[in-house]
Amino acid sequence: MNPFDALRGNEKQKDYFSRQIAAGKLPHAFILEGEEGSGRHTLALAVAAAMAKDEGQTKKIFSRQCPDVREYGLAPEKKTFTVETVRKMKSDAAIKPNDLSFKLFILSSAERMNPQAQNAALKILEEPPQDTYFFLLCESASALLPTVRSRASVIRMERFSSERLEELLLKDPVFAAKKREDPDYFAACLKGAAGCYGRAAALLAGREDSAQKDRANAILAALDPPNRAELLLLCTKLPANRQDFDGVLAHLQQALRDCLVIRSSKAPLPLYFYPEGGQGALSGRLGIDALLRLYDHVEEVRGQVGRNVNMQNARLALFTGLYAIASKG
Repeated sequence: MNPFDALRGNEKQKDYFSRQIAAGKLPHAFILEGEEGSGRHTLALAVAAAMAKDEGQTKKIFSRQCPDVREYGLAPEKKTFTVETVRKMKSDAAIKPNDLSFKLFILSSAERMNPQAQNAALKILEEPPQDTYFFLLCESASALLPTVRSRASVIRMERFSSERLEELLLKDPVFAAKKREDPDYFAACLKGAAGCYGRAAALLAGREDSAQKDRANAILAALDPPNRAELLLLCTKLPANRQDFDGVLAHLQQALRDCLVIRSSKAPLPLYFYPEGGQGALSGRLGIDALLRLYDHVEEVRGQVGRNVNMQNARLALFTGLYAIASKG
């Protein structure tokens, strides 16, 4: 089994790592850049498994049971990585490997490292212990200090077109069945995935974040009637993580789509954000044109987020457009 088969698409990325490993020239540090669900973790694990060249170790690596492939992530109660996390990783890197001939470290949400933590990581990234590799996972390498970026090779994960993403999803019989059962819901999940296979799979499996839907609900409530102060507060408090932010926007679009269905009442189309019916208050106050403009505005902001614009600017743009459109009605 080729470990890289675990990753959907990303053929250029997989080919690059395969060639580097075969030639024994794999660099010691990488920044894997991409949205949540883009396959960053899978790629890092596949590299470790390909280097191990052992089927038994491959299973342990992908099941997160190999002691020589370690992951450091953001603690649930923390918003940033601190120096202590980096020091713990450096201490672990100094210990010789147990099962493998190398050690590989995965640092998730690397963009959340504060400047002190990033500076603390510089030395080990520049002069790592022998046979030690580091994979920094982030949404955008630009969020890291230039000194960190200069010490690691940046690999951008592939974002699929809707057509390519659908093609990959339909290779899975479970997702193919979901499309046959409910093509409209399948299409909504495809759109909400923003080109990420992992995100699409999570949406189709019903694992979308309920907190994202709650945030979308609160924004909708602040639009009916428009409450400028409340809406501004909600928008400025939206997640800094681009994938989480986009998830809220996807729910907003889903709700606005339902409002359009309720407003038009031309066909008994299914509702996704308001499945129980009797909801969608905006549909009673705003006309179809205003609802369409709200939908298009959210779509525009999602595009900005996908192009890695400043998140604070994206929040402000969302607020400004939503309030202006809802106020005019």
